[in-house]
Amino acid sequence: MFPKRWFAQTIVKLGYSGREAKMMEMRYGEPDGVLHTVREVAKAFGVTQRRVELLELALLGEMKKMELKREITK
Repeated sequence: MFPKRWFAQTIVKLGYSGREAKMMEMRYGEPDGVLHTVREVAKAFGVTQRRVELLELALLGEMKKMELKREITK
């Protein structure tokens, strides 16, 4: 689980909209601390599991790029 404030700020910085942000927050246990499966998130938002997986991959890829940029600029 990510620190709550950091996770929320990162999602906003990356330009994710309300629905996408809520999907990823649910997937990673924000704000209730309960991690949800891809299936649970997909069902709650009425999307396919593949859509949740693609969004998750995109978010993690962007977070990785942010981290690499931060390491380079140190």
